[in-house]
Amino acid sequence: MAVKTELPIVLFCLLMLSQACSAASGTREDPIPIGTAADIGGGWSIKVLEVYSNANDMVAQENPFNSPPKDGQQFFLARIELKYTGPDSSEFAAGYRLRTVGPSSVVYSTYRNSPGVIPDELDKAEAFTGGSVIGNIGWAINSSDADELVMYNSYESKGDRKFMALYKII
Repeated sequence: MAVKTELPIVLFCLLMLSQACSAASGTREDPIPIGTAADIGGGWSIKVLEVYSNANDMVAQENPFNSPPKDGQQFFLARIELKYTGPDSSEFAAGYRLRTVGPSSVVYSTYRNSPGVIPDELDKAEAFTGGSVIGNIGWAINSSDADELVMYNSYESKGDRKFMALYKII
């Protein structure tokens, strides 16, 4: 008889544990995983679809006039989807707004740390309600930051920033 009464409790505990483990807080220490959408304000949500942590060859193939990365650095690309759910239409300047930071605590922006011309670049996106845009954004980063790089919308207030993992969370 004890098994019948304990089974619902065990199932409930497993459900709560799985929800607790899968719900990232969106902080730098507990970023939102790849493939999960995050609300970043202004009617926009963002989802990291894929990352290319060492995109040196991709960048070189896109434009032979791109300079190679500096010593100790590499090119890092993220494929993202931006979805707009606000009223009317809005523009999202991904190249200016999306920044990354890694264990070195150095912030990378696309205009200060540009890898050059990248494939399928998403710089500015405009969408009407319900519209989505997909493209790549990239940075030249210190190679030591590549395995724990996170991305955030620099236009959000510091206390409201949502950090998205640019690495697989185990």
